[in-house]
Amino acid sequence: MFPFGKILSYLRLNLKNRTFLKNYRQLKVNQYRSLPWQQEQQLQKLNQLLTHAYQNIPYYHDLFNQIGLAKENQIQLESIEAFQAIPFLTKTSIRREKERMHATDMASRNPYQNSSGGSTGEPVTFMQDAQYAMSNRIHTHLAYSWRGYEPYDDMVIIWGAERDIFKGKKSLKEKLFDIYYNRLVLNSFSMSEADMEQYIQILNRKRPKLIKGYVQSMYELANYANKHRIKVRPQQAIHLAAGTLYEPMRILIEKIFGTQTYNYYGSREVGSIASECKAQDGLHIMMEHTLVEVINEADQPCQPGEQGEIVVTTLSNYSMPLIRYRIGDVGILKKYE
Repeated sequence: MFPFGKILSYLRLNLKNRTFLKNYRQLKVNQYRSLPWQQEQQLQKLNQLLTHAYQNIPYYHDLFNQIGLAKENQIQLESIEAFQAIPFLTKTSIRREKERMHATDMASRNPYQNSSGGSTGEPVTFMQDAQYAMSNRIHTHLAYSWRGYEPYDDMVIIWGAERDIFKGKKSLKEKLFDIYYNRLVLNSFSMSEADMEQYIQILNRKRPKLIKGYVQSMYELANYANKHRIKVRPQQAIHLAAGTLYEPMRILIEKIFGTQTYNYYGSREVGSIASECKAQDGLHIMMEHTLVEVINEADQPCQPGEQGEIVVTTLSNYSMPLIRYRIGDVGILKKYE
């Protein structure tokens, strides 16, 4: 079959998104650098972000003055440990502070509004910008590359966030978007038996380079195929997100679809956080995009192997940085070996 979608994707990226390709290729080089190099880069990015926040965001300016963090209008932490002097940010404080958390130069950064999914409570509204969007995109594609997928390849997306996908029947515009982005979006809010039968037929026909789906949606599809003994052609790779991937779920999905699954952790607030690679031995933190801490009930750092609450800091969103944000999830940091 003539790879029209791949050719169109190649032209689109090379003619309109060369900055993305340049940054993505550099990130793929950086991923193999040593941990000390990664940590130094992360600390530099953190200090730049904190300085910007102090100089441009009323909420952080007052907060950093209260804890004596700023010196000569700058923030220059010598270690990540010193960062722990900053109080945690919560959804309540975001709602309370509102515009005081917006940067005074936000208008020049191509800002846009987003909100949390609300799965752990009332959604929170926040601002993001073009720099954040680029960083999030290249890190998401870095995770895709660990599944064998590159930006020109085709993808089938089985997704269920109403704001992200069509409602009901696809419009002509949405169909054209699918062609333009070399993808096919299938609505996981519509998962009747007839829909699942159709989705399996599509996957058997297309065998895309990557399937991206909600954990629960892919598990339901696997259960349906297993229950009805429907033959599924071996797929190439499955990227699972937006849910907890329990081992029995992984085993069934991999059995039915005949390929490896990859767990991915991200959120609307901070984007890409961590992802599995082929080793399936834990998730790698996207250190150039997000700083991750895990804290215990005493609000102190957990030891490796100890479960605690996840705290995240966005390193690329200068319009409304989320610094030491209690995201509402729990996790365990593995010891680096």
